[in-house]
Amino acid sequence: VGWKASDEQIQWFWNVLFSLSRNQKASFLQFVTGSSKVPLAGFGELPGMRGVQKFSIHKASGPSGALMSAHTCFNSLDLP
Repeated sequence: VGWKASDEQIQWFWNVLFSLSRNQKASFLQFVTGSSKVPLAGFGELPGMRGVQKFSIHKASGPSGALMSAHTCFNSLDLP
């Protein structure tokens, strides 16, 4: 919410994510979802607090230099 797929920051995010090693991707997945493994049925079946919960990126407000944060119950990432 607040970001569009066409936003430069989101394109940077996905470029960086795709460049990570397998272990780094697993660590990122652990950070965002609470699990380092993708469900057997695929990424679209990530379990959340209310059943299947799609991964989402939210625009976070905060001071300059703020770090990203995650909400593992909702499979969401707050990206400043």
